Amino acid sequence: MLIYDSLLIALGVVIPAGLLAGPRLYKWQKAKREQRAALEAKRDATLERIAKTLAEVQADQRESGSDVRCLYSIMLAQLDASEVSLKALHGEHLNGNVDEALKSVQAEQKKIRDKLIDKVCDGIGEGAD
Repeated sequence: MLIYDSLLIALGVVIPAGLLAGPRLYKWQKAKREQRAALEAKRDATLERIAKTLAEVQADQRESGSDVRCLYSIMLAQLDASEVSLKALHGEHLNGNVDEALKSVQAEQKKIRDKLIDKVCDGIGEGAD
């Protein structure tokens, strides 16, 4: 009988405590879920901003890379022309090197013009044809 009495006493304490703690526990768990959802929403928004910024940086890098490639080809054409000029000053026979150098320089000038026109036209919303 002693066991039953202590069991009843324990249940008399546990059941009311459970009934009182249940709503508080539910509110606490709900608040935690809402807090986690808010943090996940902030995380998602931050990740979207990072992805957008990264895409913009990559686009800028592609454009800058295109400009740098254009500069390298211009420099090579200029070096060819300088080499021909130095050979001529030195008195070497050129054998058509001048024509090749001029064609190279003119081709690079055309590339530069086309690139500049494309950039200007893109800035005003028109494509260069």
